[in-house]
Amino acid sequence: MKLRITKPNVFLKAPSWQITWLKSKGKSIPEIIDATGFSRTTISTLIAAYNANGEQTLLEKRQFNKSDPTLNPDQQEALFQVLQRPPERGGLWTSKKVKIHIQEHLGIEVAEVCDWGYLKRLGFPVQFPRATHTEAASPKEQGAFIKKSKRR
Repeated sequence: MKLRITKPNVFLKAPSWQITWLKSKGKSIPEIIDATGFSRTTISTLIAAYNANGEQTLLEKRQFNKSDPTLNPDQQEALFQVLQRPPERGGLWTSKKVKIHIQEHLGIEVAEVCDWGYLKRLGFPVQFPRATHTEAASPKEQGAFIKKSKRR
């Protein structure tokens, strides 16, 4: 087997590094499955790719993603100003509502993941509407209940 690992690179993907390291130490595939939880197919594919391409296979490639954002700084500022107001459709700003706004007003097609990223990047926290029970009492009924209840 060609596996010969020296020292781990900081930009290596941890699971891939662990699998190749275990294999280089003479562990069998069933032992690697027990240690990592990955399937036989994943382990075999990774080892074959490592044997074909070397350490390049194990690199964390997200660090090399240097693409420009979909919205330029002016468009991001315009989106920030819009997000200061409640959404036209009511409720809270969600990634889906941001996506619709960007499509309608800027004419740009973006994925919901990107919209969520813009919400986070522009400083808007993740918000969830408060859940209400389907049989919840009205404020008037709640007041009547409080009046009837015994105080301790």
